[in-house]
Amino acid sequence: MNHPTVSVVGGQVVACYSHDCYHMTPSGWQNLQITLLHKREAHSSAVTPMDILLIGGRESQSTTEYLSMDEGHKQSEGIHHVPERKEGHCTIQLNPTAIIITGGDDSYDRVTEYSGLGGHVTSYEHTRLAHRRKFHACGMYELANSKVHHDHDVVR
Repeated sequence: MNHPTVSVVGGQVVACYSHDCYHMTPSGWQNLQITLLHKREAHSSAVTPMDILLIGGRESQSTTEYLSMDEGHKQSEGIHHVPERKEGHCTIQLNPTAIIITGGDDSYDRVTEYSGLGGHVTSYEHTRLAHRRKFHACGMYELANSKVHHDHDVVR
């Protein structure tokens, strides 16, 4: 597997790559027996209360999809207005309904926040990165009740 995502949702550890997702069991990885709507590689993911949002990827750069972790593991289209192609980007989960996507193909220095995941999604462009990024790591930490990423306050 090249560039899978691993998410924890509803107490399950789930890895997604290509057209498949697997969950960790006491005896090892087991296929969820679903086929993703789009092939995913070099994509990212975010977790809503009972869904995984899969974002972009090498062969599906302008697409997103939700994978439900309820019984049946249904898939559905995700965010309908991803403005640029996404491959090799990084996603920071701010809370269960908001993410920030940084860098990646065709958006190397972009920092875009998406709010309202699972409902009416809105986007906001933050200050661009000082250096272009692709296949990079990203993260967030809390400092004095502020959430910080890339040395910028993003949420108070």
